[in-house]
Amino acid sequence: MITALSLVGCTLAMISSWFVAHGRLKPVYVIGIALNLCFIAINALLAMGGESGVLLLTVPSAWGIVTSILGLRRLAGRNGKPAN
Repeated sequence: MITALSLVGCTLAMISSWFVAHGRLKPVYVIGIALNLCFIAINALLAMGGESGVLLLTVPSAWGIVTSILGLRRLAGRNGKPAN
């Protein structure tokens, strides 16, 4: 399960970087939410295996979710267009 989630996470990160390179921010924010949820799931699975210290890594993932949501809200205020 951890391997599958890791593959999903790597794939999402590559797709996100492609959208960043093309200046398409809305998909970047949506993928960022999914990617960070994937990282939280990986860390939870590792913690269930006895590595409880890895739960500290959920903090940056939670922050990534918050910033992605804020980015989506900002884009909604600009009708989906990034600032020039």
